[in-house]
Amino acid sequence: MTQRRNPEEFRAEIRDFFAQNLPADMARRNRTAVHQTKEDAQAWISVLARKGWSVPSWPAEFGGPGWTPLESYIFEEECMLAGAPWINIQGVYLIGPVLHAFGTEEQKRRYLPGIIDGTEFWAQGFSEPNSGSDLASLRTRAVRDGDEYVIDGQKIWTTGAMDSDMLFCLVRTGTGEKAHAGISFILVPTHAKGVTVRPIKSLDEGYSLCEVFFESVRVPAGNLVGAEGQGWEIARFLLAGERISGADLPRNKRNLEILKEIASAERAGSGRLIDDPVHASRIAALEIDLIALEASIIDIVTNEAKYDNVPVASLVKLHGSELMQSLLKLEVDALGPYAAAYYPQGHDLAEGRGIAPGPGHAANVTAEYMYRRAATIYGGSNEIQKNIVSKALFSMAGPVEQPLGDDDLQLLARSVEQFLDRDYGHDRRQALIAGGRDAQRQGWNGLAELGWLAAGLPEEAGGLGGGAAAVAVIAERIGRGLVLEPYVGCAVLAGKLIEVAAEGERRRSLLEELASGVSVIGVAHDEAAARSRLAHVAATAARKGDGWVLNGRKIMVLGGALCDRLLVSARTAGGTTDRAGISLFVVDLPAKGVALQPYRTIDQRLAMDIELTDLQLPAEALVGEAGSALAALETAYDHATVALCAEAIGAMERAFWIARDYLSTRKQFGSSLSQFQVLRHRLVDMYVELEMGRAIVNRAVSSVDALEGLERRLLVAAMKARVGRAGHFVGTQAIQLHGGIGMTDEYIVGHYLKRLHVADALFGNTHFHTALRAAALAGTGAD
Repeated sequence: MTQRRNPEEFRAEIRDFFAQNLPADMARRNRTAVHQTKEDAQAWISVLARKGWSVPSWPAEFGGPGWTPLESYIFEEECMLAGAPWINIQGVYLIGPVLHAFGTEEQKRRYLPGIIDGTEFWAQGFSEPNSGSDLASLRTRAVRDGDEYVIDGQKIWTTGAMDSDMLFCLVRTGTGEKAHAGISFILVPTHAKGVTVRPIKSLDEGYSLCEVFFESVRVPAGNLVGAEGQGWEIARFLLAGERISGADLPRNKRNLEILKEIASAERAGSGRLIDDPVHASRIAALEIDLIALEASIIDIVTNEAKYDNVPVASLVKLHGSELMQSLLKLEVDALGPYAAAYYPQGHDLAEGRGIAPGPGHAANVTAEYMYRRAATIYGGSNEIQKNIVSKALFSMAGPVEQPLGDDDLQLLARSVEQFLDRDYGHDRRQALIAGGRDAQRQGWNGLAELGWLAAGLPEEAGGLGGGAAAVAVIAERIGRGLVLEPYVGCAVLAGKLIEVAAEGERRRSLLEELASGVSVIGVAHDEAAARSRLAHVAATAARKGDGWVLNGRKIMVLGGALCDRLLVSARTAGGTTDRAGISLFVVDLPAKGVALQPYRTIDQRLAMDIELTDLQLPAEALVGEAGSALAALETAYDHATVALCAEAIGAMERAFWIARDYLSTRKQFGSSLSQFQVLRHRLVDMYVELEMGRAIVNRAVSSVDALEGLERRLLVAAMKARVGRAGHFVGTQAIQLHGGIGMTDEYIVGHYLKRLHVADALFGNTHFHTALRAAALAGTGAD
């Protein structure tokens, strides 16, 4: 199915409909409700049914709107953000698709209309007291007796059963060699004789969970879905269809909104709680996690085939459920002492008992926090999810190839990989390190001949016009191969800075020199006191006759002694932190007045600091208009940061698979390390971090060429902070899983930790970019 409209136009249509049709009092109740009422749900479903939207994920042939997966997701998200009651989830998303695929025509005729119009609610009867995540051990039995089945047993944790009209259940109708043999899928009216539903009060003191008892319950044989013994297959189909629901992304987005509202309303001293840097940083860190999760979900719903061999449902459930609990913990923290108060729930609320203390926004917060402790339990506990993921990881031959959606990019990726596999092995890298500047300069010329330096540059300037996507393809593979040449600093950062700051013939000639490898051009902008704040420039450029005199110190010039030319920033007007007054100059090396202090980074790449002492430059050394270079610097650093994070993803991926292979082959106490559950689960944690990092990098790559200004900076900040955290975790845990050998410089895995450490330190570390997001959150700027 192809998408019929622009997603934002579709979103606007949904919002407009909600604004006109969702009652305000209903929205207020349900936006923060822990347990909604059936009355609200049915009233809302009837509104949606008249519009044809009550079963958003269903194809048109079964009465649905025929939306794409992305459109269905957008609808669900807007429902949650607007405060709309939840539609009958078990009916719409679980039993509905099962009946579409396995139901008889009679079953479809009988049950689908009631789901569409909300007159029949459903609940899921899977778990039993001794069969939670281990469904194959269930004991509820259904015995055929003529034209009926007689059911005896018990189900538990049956959400919403007290309000449901029907249950779909897994029951045992036979036996077999395997535990899941003999399991069947059957439909049971909750009001049938012998069915007893007992609501269970949960930690929040409300009611949604139930246990259901079956005592000689008779149902028609026609209520069996599929054939006897086919229940396990149907259950797997049902669960496989829920690829993203476990992440609960719409609820997480709503919880973030509520968290911001509470933090804006609560006071901390003389100001708002959200203005407190510590609290704002905690919110910002979770918002960054949410952006990564959303990027992953959107990729899943728009590129489903890409994930056929990856247990994505378990991956996003792991991250989404833990994120939900973290968001709710921060909400209760924001309430201060009132987080300890009881707010009426369940029967107390319905019957008007109890007193609601404290501010209005505190209602339901602690209850939701308590109730959602189950987020990491229901739908298969996170420990079970980790078992599922680890099993898949140890059965995979290696990383899943990421389709790039473009033949030219796919060709570029293959050519880079072939070169690195053939010509950039361990011995080649050691020779480059030993050979110093001359060897690496030769290597740089080789990259130019391959077209790597021109890949991201515009075609009118002699580049290949691949933009951020082509740069990311190269950078990720550079990370995998631990390439030493300064691609990000001297191709991406310098190239983008020339592209946006220079003009005319100067622009053309500088980009041609860079792309051809004739000149290695470095960027000298960062200063020790700046701490990655791009507007902080203390170096000065003063007029002298027709030229300029520069003074100051610059640090961490990537490329170091390889550089033939530098793009140097200096202040021609204003104070040290003013946004206006920063200018850019071309400096040829060597030059009188420029003292070079070369060194290497911990991952063996060349860098240097420079001291400018009365450096005299001609007028034509100025690039662009005097005093207006900051916007160009921000653009260039944002693009270079995206490339740096793509490089980090490549390094993370390789470190992960080296660790996976080590666990598979290393033995201890007579067993492979891969047999130890604690180590398998740690590997899964690494994989989740890798995939969340990859998702947010992919989002930035696809957006950075089009976004501008603060919007671009905030997305890049979120990406850099998330990838920094992921890189630290994956890199350090790869060492941990290797034990002592991981600590040796001779073994390769530690070199990936070094590369990831450098990636975090450059262009603003995790803390810097989280603080940048926090400042924007509090409305205090993002410079």
